[in-house]
Amino acid sequence: MSANGTVLFPTPVGGAPFELDFAPSILFAVLYGLTCFTGIYRFAQPATRTFCTFGSLVLTTERIVAWSLRAKQAHKPYEDAWSGLTEYWQLTFGLGTFYLIDDIVKLLRSMLVRTTAPEEGDNVPLRSRSKPDTGSDLIKSADWESQSTLPATPDEHQVHRLALYRKICGYTTLGAIIAMITAIVGGSQYPQAMNSAAMSDVVQVLRYVTSAVNVMLLAVVYTLALWAHNHVPGIRRSGTLVITWMSAILGVQNIYRLTVMHNRTTSITSLGPHSLNSTASKIAFYIFHAAPELLVVMALFGINARDMFSTGLLGDYKKKKRKCKKAKKDAAGSVSSV
Repeated sequence: MSANGTVLFPTPVGGAPFELDFAPSILFAVLYGLTCFTGIYRFAQPATRTFCTFGSLVLTTERIVAWSLRAKQAHKPYEDAWSGLTEYWQLTFGLGTFYLIDDIVKLLRSMLVRTTAPEEGDNVPLRSRSKPDTGSDLIKSADWESQSTLPATPDEHQVHRLALYRKICGYTTLGAIIAMITAIVGGSQYPQAMNSAAMSDVVQVLRYVTSAVNVMLLAVVYTLALWAHNHVPGIRRSGTLVITWMSAILGVQNIYRLTVMHNRTTSITSLGPHSLNSTASKIAFYIFHAAPELLVVMALFGINARDMFSTGLLGDYKKKKRKCKKAKKDAAGSVSSV
């Protein structure tokens, strides 16, 4: 796990795994394992199954492998048992935000679309329904109030909002894909950066672009969710609060990346001031980089995302499909009447 000692290349985020990394790596591997089990359980139950969180389940499974490998390597930090380990860690740590942003945007879009296309059975104004007054229903009283003005039928304004919501979320997903591409290219070229000054600069730029784009996208998601919480009638308030929290905590992770990526080193196992291998640097990595990801996936699988974010098995696809069928039926009826 060393370079040629003459080229200053970008210091790997998280540094090299030393003996002090063994315990936290095991801890994260175990916690991700438990979270993965919870995620699989959610997918196994029809009432909680939604493919809007499938990317997070993939990330959770991969993180078990990543942290297990770091724990294994921590016992022999000076042995390059697998030359691709450094490349792999930099690649996967850079890609983590993509999976989570993609899932969060799907959930937010489902919530927003839900307010413009009520489910069948919602044609009776919710205000006329009996207000919950006993038991666990009281816990959801705030959500009852927020949904009590949900329109019964979509109008032209709702159709416009539907298109706007999908457009904003679509552009956000496109931005996440761009960040994913830069993360893949930068991570895959990391070994070359350790031996080439020119490639080192390219990788450094790509890493900055990836994290900067992620921060901007998370700011968009945070702002949109906060705006929806305050201004969109019929939206699930608890869901918007969870999304703002997840966006904020992932923003902390990417801001941390931006603050440490200026460091360069001539050896991955260096203990110099810019190596990110000091005890303080490792503590900062686990608190500001590793923990936020774990907290977000634990939250996504710890709650019933399908209920919390008003989504179905495939997000808002089912609602969209129903609207298309209804439009075709109405059109056919109009033709037959003529």
